[in-house]
Amino acid sequence: MYYLDLVNSTIEQPLDLAAVRAGAAKFVQLEVARVTNPGKIPLSFEVWYESKDKAKILLGSFSLYPSDNPGKFIVPTQGKVNDQGVIRVSLVTLEKTNTRNMVRVALKRITFF
Repeated sequence: MYYLDLVNSTIEQPLDLAAVRAGAAKFVQLEVARVTNPGKIPLSFEVWYESKDKAKILLGSFSLYPSDNPGKFIVPTQGKVNDQGVIRVSLVTLEKTNTRNMVRVALKRITFF
């Protein structure tokens, strides 16, 4: 389980070589297991792939609706994810907010299919 908040807003997961065989993965699946967001701050997540040579590719993004509602989300790999590198997920607030506001998101291990 990964935890994101307004201060620690990015996580990285190294690619699972068995799950991503030579570009066979078509989608990245992310599951937001729990959300603490009493202020209902609009939240979005950016999903990036960073290859072993440090090239960064934005795969896509998704938002919670309502902004405290967990769920499963898929983002296409666009055929750009291979068996080396990391997937990076960043929490983004869609309106100006103070980092002292209570926002915490629990994200399960990233999977591919």
